[in-house]
Amino acid sequence: MRPNIHFYIIALIFTVGQGFGQSSEISWLNFDQLEDTMRSHPQKVIIKIETDWCKYCKLMDKTTFKDPEIVAVLNANYYLVKLDAESKSDIKFLGRNYTFKPSGKNNGIHELAEVLGRSGDGLEYPTITFLSERFQPIINKNGYLNKKDFLRLITTVKDNF
Repeated sequence: MRPNIHFYIIALIFTVGQGFGQSSEISWLNFDQLEDTMRSHPQKVIIKIETDWCKYCKLMDKTTFKDPEIVAVLNANYYLVKLDAESKSDIKFLGRNYTFKPSGKNNGIHELAEVLGRSGDGLEYPTITFLSERFQPIINKNGYLNKKDFLRLITTVKDNF
């Protein structure tokens, strides 16, 4: 019986397309996974604070966070977490429970988003928050970042903090 050559060709294409084990997507974690992972292998953290209605948050997801060079730098040097600033779910982080704070009938803000992302007068979306290996704040960057600017930022933080 002759082996199915088509199967081997498809398998080879799939293996090469996957970059020999390197992910082509960002490995997003939740806060529980982040704390567990940091215990065994500490590295810098990026928290992307966003909302469902934020068009620039979605644009960054579709462009900046899909760029192969950015994905490679992020997955190799950072842990990444998305935080919905309007989530009504409780989040336990660093031994404290953070909750949603309503400010009207259908709006409000999550305490953790406020703690991590607030700068000056308020919180803008998206906000990219960098934390050290010990969860100490490094820098917050508000607003949309294109591929070029984001790559410069993540490289600078990686190399200098």
